[in-house]
Amino acid sequence: MKKTIWTVVGIIGILLIASGAYYFGHQQQKTHDVARQSPAEKQVSSSNKKASSYSVDAKFSAGGEAGQAADEQSELTTAKSGAKITKDDIQEARQQLRQQGVNDGDFSDLDIAKVIDKANSESLDLKQAVLAIYPHYFD
Repeated sequence: MKKTIWTVVGIIGILLIASGAYYFGHQQQKTHDVARQSPAEKQVSSSNKKASSYSVDAKFSAGGEAGQAADEQSELTTAKSGAKITKDDIQEARQQLRQQGVNDGDFSDLDIAKVIDKANSESLDLKQAVLAIYPHYFD
């Protein structure tokens, strides 16, 4: 009788050890599979779980380089005096620069906004403002 009990206890012990080894091995394999995923795959799998919890509203703002560029755009299209520099102002300034012999294609809209602001704040013409901001342009 004792031998039968020890046999049953031994079989149960072996089953427990085998099932525990299987469980831990399976968990380790899942962890290893996740570690091999690319960041994009991880993001997709995590965004699938949370897709319903994301929303974008008026408070949304771009992050990283896009956010920095947006901040710079809004700062530069407002002159230091507080006046807005519009697209029409930029187009007019480009036309005046061409009349003064400056290739306006070398400058972005933000550069032109800086030139307009400099010219207005220091009572310069646009060519002189370009020279003041970008001294090596005419070299």
